[in-house]
Amino acid sequence: MDIGEPQAYDGKRKPWIAVLLSLLQPGLGQLYNGQPQKAYWLIPSFILIGVMAYTAGVFFTDSIGVILSLSSIFYVFIFIFAIVDGWRNAKRLGRNYYLRRYNHWLVYGALIIFPYAIRSSSAQFFRTNYLEPFVVPTDSMAPILISGDRFYADKRVNLENVRRGDLYLIKAPYAADTILVKRLLGIPGDKIKIKAGEIILNGTLLKHQALPYASSSLGPTFMQSHTFFSETVDRKKYVITFHNGQEHEDYEIALGPGEVFFIGDNRHDSHDSRQFGSLSVNDIVGKPLLIWFSHQTEPLGIRWERIGQRLDG
Repeated sequence: MDIGEPQAYDGKRKPWIAVLLSLLQPGLGQLYNGQPQKAYWLIPSFILIGVMAYTAGVFFTDSIGVILSLSSIFYVFIFIFAIVDGWRNAKRLGRNYYLRRYNHWLVYGALIIFPYAIRSSSAQFFRTNYLEPFVVPTDSMAPILISGDRFYADKRVNLENVRRGDLYLIKAPYAADTILVKRLLGIPGDKIKIKAGEIILNGTLLKHQALPYASSSLGPTFMQSHTFFSETVDRKKYVITFHNGQEHEDYEIALGPGEVFFIGDNRHDSHDSRQFGSLSVNDIVGKPLLIWFSHQTEPLGIRWERIGQRLDG
């Protein structure tokens, strides 16, 4: 007997069930309506889009913004198509439907669990070895990264060629499961001296220049309470900030073999190597690439201007 052969009269297909199944897994609404051919391409397509997006991101990191945008568009298209098509066909069928063998909750459940397991295991593999998303909880790296930013990081880092001035993901020495984002200031053999907020690297004062900086993302309170400067190390220029009215703590360190020194861009509000000391170069676990989403809580909203901002330049 064929799996699609009618088994029993059901009376009616309910549109709300088709919509619910489509939300749980695109393609299930079509299966519910007796359209297995549509389900056969919708379910694999939904899985493959994510796998292909991660794979493309691994090989074309410079285009990760475009890849994420395209994959998101395809995801939304499949969801909308599956929901609308499932609802319309369930309504069209009315009471003229006979159950097939695959119209069983065990089948629906299996087709929810198995695709989810495939997507989860694939995502975990790529996150562990290649690309991983992170959420920024504080403003310690403001203005380049602020609370509410979500970014992708490349887990493939050449530890023999780390560069001063670049952003890196590092293991926090005070918490095993905590990952920090900081800027690399010193590499093995460097001598660093911080005095009155200025940095002397190997006897040379890093260039500081007051900067008229404006950002609606940071909010008026932050902007009024902080002063912004450009800082340059090894021809890498970036923006740092100091909290007005707070004193600077002096610091001095000579880095040994395999030791690196990290610092936050929000100098008065960053917990970094000035507090916990130097780290091993092996504590570097990734490199930020791109902000893919950003939101604020007060007032609640999306920071559209931050989406797509690159972090590896």
